[in-house]
Amino acid sequence: MRGTMQLFELGAVESAKEIRDGKLTSRELTEGLIGRIKAVDGAIEAWQYIDFDHAREQAARADALFKKSGPRSALHGVPIGIKDIYDTADAPTEYGTPIYAGRRPEKDSAVVALLRDAGLVILGKTVTTELASYTPGKTRNPFDAARTPGGSSSGSAAAVAAGMVAIATGSQTYGSVTRPASYCGVVGYKPTFGCISRHGVLNQSAQLDHLGVFSRHLEDAAAVTRLLMRADRNDLDMLDYEVIEQIAENLASPPVFTRPRIGFIRTAAWDRVGPSAQRSLEALVDSLSPYAKEARLPRSFADAEACIVTLMEVDMAKNYSKEYAYDRDGVRLSDMIRRMIEDGMRFDHDKQQWALRLREVLSRELTFVFNDFDALLAPATEDVAPRGLSSTGNPVFSAIGTLCRTPTLSLPLLSGENGLPMGVQLICPWGQDAKLFGIARWLTDFMKSQPTAWHAAPITPATASD
Repeated sequence: MRGTMQLFELGAVESAKEIRDGKLTSRELTEGLIGRIKAVDGAIEAWQYIDFDHAREQAARADALFKKSGPRSALHGVPIGIKDIYDTADAPTEYGTPIYAGRRPEKDSAVVALLRDAGLVILGKTVTTELASYTPGKTRNPFDAARTPGGSSSGSAAAVAAGMVAIATGSQTYGSVTRPASYCGVVGYKPTFGCISRHGVLNQSAQLDHLGVFSRHLEDAAAVTRLLMRADRNDLDMLDYEVIEQIAENLASPPVFTRPRIGFIRTAAWDRVGPSAQRSLEALVDSLSPYAKEARLPRSFADAEACIVTLMEVDMAKNYSKEYAYDRDGVRLSDMIRRMIEDGMRFDHDKQQWALRLREVLSRELTFVFNDFDALLAPATEDVAPRGLSSTGNPVFSAIGTLCRTPTLSLPLLSGENGLPMGVQLICPWGQDAKLFGIARWLTDFMKSQPTAWHAAPITPATASD
């Protein structure tokens, strides 16, 4: 029984079970989330577009379908937020820029089509930064409205943290799942590259773009991602059908760990981590003894940041050339994204080839590091969410997982300044998403008894009562 728990406090798996058991309808759940949005989003502004009546209509259809033929999936009837870079046939997709204001796609993206087919309710579109890059949108951090929620998946992370939705989609070209999850105190999951079709999603960098999800519970992140792991010939970078199917199947029942081997990597950017954050991370590693010890990365990883910036900006210069040319008067694109595109134009062929070769070297060398460890533990961000709304924070700690295309989780396990949440990053070998969730479950359970853990309720942020 739910007891005194309110509808917006339910996780996705939990609410879907209540729907299957006849204790709840999708319409009731959707109405509860609409009420939550009306109560708190004025202070947070996580949503770019939302049509409450259309959400109600979708929920009513989900209920009718369930009554007629049963659930379409394990998450039938559950509402989900969609980052505003995923095409939606029934809602604008504007990419966070006035250049695409009012843009109405003819078709759903592959991800949205799969979610609809699985019986989920597309609640609305969440705020993205400009063209999924660095220039912030309007969203504020649910725990302190004077701080950034991170980016580029700003609205998705904030909406989940504030209880406006249990699950939401995101994307990561550098650190756009890991960073906002850390700042907003939620789970951020970036699967192995090539498991989820990017067809119908803004293309920033085909070699770096990963799709991911946000949730408040590990099981919710796994459950929704399994629905999305389907081969698609429209995305040429997808893995083979059999590989995707195996990863998804394994994700249904992650292995149980009792003595995982965890390697703590400070990375080359450790000196950018704030003093209190360093102490919290080191205390975490000490408390994990004998399961964790420090791991040394090869010297080549010192260039990971330069590598990913080069690849990303070269691809932005190519993929955003139309937008750059259209904005001749310089009023529609921010100075920041214009500068990134121009930097990408200036990289010569040798620099591009260096970055491509280094990415291959890093991926290969990381496999050798994993010979001694089941998972790597790393900072997710430099600290808690920084003050101010002019920046979305630094993604540097996401470089390894993104470049090497490995599965990663940002877990809300630590607290920092003023009790604000701070995530830790867990990284597993390529294709070992189930292992990632198994170790994450062990680590989460272990941390429940630790004084350094973040114990604040993730869906009762200060701004909710302002």
